[in-house]
Amino acid sequence: MVILKAAGGECREDFDRRREDGGLAERSGPALPSPAAARNFLYEFHAAAKPPWSLGQGAYLAGENEAWPGLAQVNRDWRQAWGERCPDQKIAPVAQDAPISESRQREAQPPEEGARGYPPLLAGWVETGAGWADEFRDGKVPAPREPLPAAPRALAARPPTLETFYFRGDSAGQAARRVHGRRNEEREDGPPGFRGFALSARRSEGLPAALRAVPAEAGQREVKDGEVIREWAEVP
Repeated sequence: MVILKAAGGECREDFDRRREDGGLAERSGPALPSPAAARNFLYEFHAAAKPPWSLGQGAYLAGENEAWPGLAQVNRDWRQAWGERCPDQKIAPVAQDAPISESRQREAQPPEEGARGYPPLLAGWVETGAGWADEFRDGKVPAPREPLPAAPRALAARPPTLETFYFRGDSAGQAARRVHGRRNEEREDGPPGFRGFALSARRSEGLPAALRAVPAEAGQREVKDGEVIREWAEVP
C-alpha cells in the first residue's frame, strides 16, 4: 500500500498498472498484490462495531477490531528503530491535527467545511513528520468531539530515547478537563514528568476584556539585531 501511494496510485485498481512496471516490481521485491487481494487485505481492518452504513447517517467513531493491534505493533517497532537512529535527540514536540483526506467514495461524508472525505486524527513528532498515533474518523465527526485520544497514545508509543515532551494542538483540543490533566506529572496515560503544551483557543466573549486587563508592563519582548521578533504576555 505504501509503494502504491509513493508511486502515485489513488485506488486499488492502480495495482494492475503498477504490476506491469518491471522497474518498480524489481525494486519492491515481492509481487505487488492484485486489486482483489488489496481489497481483501483492507477489509480485514473494518471494525466489527461499525454500524450499518446509510447515506445521511449521523457521525460515528468506528472502533478497532482484532486486526488493528498487529498494525499498531508494526508502527511501534518502526518508531523504536527511528529512535535508535537519532539517540541524541531528547526532546519531542508532538502535534495533533485532523486534516481532511478527500475521497470520492459514495460513503464519504462532508465535514462542516471543505470537500467530503475522512478526517483522521493524527499525532506525530513535529521535527520529523513521523506519525505516532492515529484514529480513523467519519467525515461528519467534528474535530472537537473526543479531541485528545491520539496524544496519550502517541506519547505511550514514543521511542525510549526521548525524555522531554511538548504537545501542540488547535482549538479543537480545548477540552479543559483533559488539558489541565496534562499538568499532572504523575499521569497514568503516558510518561511521567513535565509536559509542556500549547493550544490555540476560540475567541470567547470574555477574551477581549481579559486581554485589555493585562497591564502593558506585563508584556515580554524578544529582540534580535535591533528588531522585535515577538511579544507576548500571560493572560489569566
